[in-house]
Amino acid sequence: MLDNLAQNRVLATIVFTDAVAFSARMEADEPRTVANIRRDLDYIASECAAHDGRVIKNTGDGLLMHFGSAGRAIECAMKVQSHFASAAETLPPQDCLQHRIGIHLGDVVVSESDVLGDGVNVAARILAQAEPGGICFSQTVYEVVKNRLAIKATFLGPRELKNIRESVPLYQILVAAAAQHTLASAAAPPAGGLGNVDIAALAAASAGVRQPASPKKGARVLVGVGVVATLGAAVAIGLANLNAGQPNTAIPATGNPTTAAITAPAAAINVRPEPTAAEQLTALVAGLKQRNPGFSGQVQPTFDDDAIVGLAFSTEMVKDITPVARLKRLRTLKLTGPSSTFSDLSPLQGMQLSELSIEGNSTLSDLTPLKGMPLTRLRADVTAISDLSPLAGMRLVELTLWNWRGSDLSPLRGMPLTRMNVGGNGLAIDLSPLQGAPLQFLCINITKISDISPLIGAPLKTFFCENTLVSDLSPLRNSPVEELVVWRSRVTDISTIQALPLTWLNIDFQPPRDAAILRQIKTLRRINDQPAEEFWKNVVE
Repeated sequence: MLDNLAQNRVLATIVFTDAVAFSARMEADEPRTVANIRRDLDYIASECAAHDGRVIKNTGDGLLMHFGSAGRAIECAMKVQSHFASAAETLPPQDCLQHRIGIHLGDVVVSESDVLGDGVNVAARILAQAEPGGICFSQTVYEVVKNRLAIKATFLGPRELKNIRESVPLYQILVAAAAQHTLASAAAPPAGGLGNVDIAALAAASAGVRQPASPKKGARVLVGVGVVATLGAAVAIGLANLNAGQPNTAIPATGNPTTAAITAPAAAINVRPEPTAAEQLTALVAGLKQRNPGFSGQVQPTFDDDAIVGLAFSTEMVKDITPVARLKRLRTLKLTGPSSTFSDLSPLQGMQLSELSIEGNSTLSDLTPLKGMPLTRLRADVTAISDLSPLAGMRLVELTLWNWRGSDLSPLRGMPLTRMNVGGNGLAIDLSPLQGAPLQFLCINITKISDISPLIGAPLKTFFCENTLVSDLSPLRNSPVEELVVWRSRVTDISTIQALPLTWLNIDFQPPRDAAILRQIKTLRRINDQPAEEFWKNVVE
């Protein structure tokens, strides 16, 4: 169960609401307060659905909601508070409840009936900082929406939140106060409008983003007041007959305040729109900075279909990459050093990466979090990796391990590798697990490898065996090798390379022994890092 939840970890905007002085009102006039809270929560839930959100829980005097977009969450909050401010102008004071709203964009685990994680905890604590009629939100949310609001948010500064390790910078909008002059001339906000939210700016910023289909109207979901009633529980107790279009059943104003009918479009239950690429990027950088003091914030994202699908940044001042796990559509990740601090890949567990680069992270040794990942390319040069067993079963086509600390290639057996580098560590390495691999590029420089017979039949085009114990090149006889480096090896007989279509050759040249053979290779363009013509000019035979 926990494994399944971990796979549903997403970046989401969490919204909490509550009613001010609710307990005192219940004590003073329970029937009226129950009717009022039902009315207000009904309205909040309907606006949540209208803004592509999802009601997760009823907390008794408020709601816990989940939005895929911080912009849509702010829109919803503004609409809700503007509505209540406007209603307060005409309703008797005893029928008016003031509500607070807290919003945070963070990492959460989503199930069909709940959301869990630090993002939820922070949002709950932010709610407690909000003024009556206000919307309080974290700086992470502010960075996403700051250019989309027509009303100015007030910076509250860093706040210490209960049971939250680090202080959280907060902002607040008092919509109720603003409503005195923005809504006085209208009985209600314009249809589909937000009063003080710049819809045009939001629309322009979201241009090209696919929006979920409009939800069906009239469907209802029963949510507990004072108890947590999940969607699954609602179905279990026979509420499946509350279908779209069924008339709303009147709720008595008296009785035990344990349940209330909350009107919400049915489609909203399953709507989980992704954050936009801009929102993902802002939250990512903010999260990395928060977890890694000194991180520059410089990242190189690649976008596709309004999502981050590729990402690169330096790990020089990075130790914790947890925020990267929120990018559910990320496929290519480049985490490059030099770094002696970054060594933990566990946040990547369960991600669907196809390409990963971790070069230069000199203390990184554990590849276990990559187990089961659909990687096709892994670049792990200059690391402390010695155990390749977590890679077993992958369909890697490229693996570079220059200056690694291992020698056992057996986990790679059967992989469709076309490009590989296992050199640089001075160790004896058995190449037999590579037998049958469709290798086109292989570097074994600076190793104690002597036997290259497992390469017989490989379609090698580039082979580097500089500073090795290799003495026999005959296994390459039938390969289409074009680039060959055998400097400082034990090769003395180069006759076997005469038939190769070589264009580039680096060799410990011994004239006149080798000259006759090399002159027969008409395809050679470079010899010992010189144009062939220049090389021959300096040869004395």
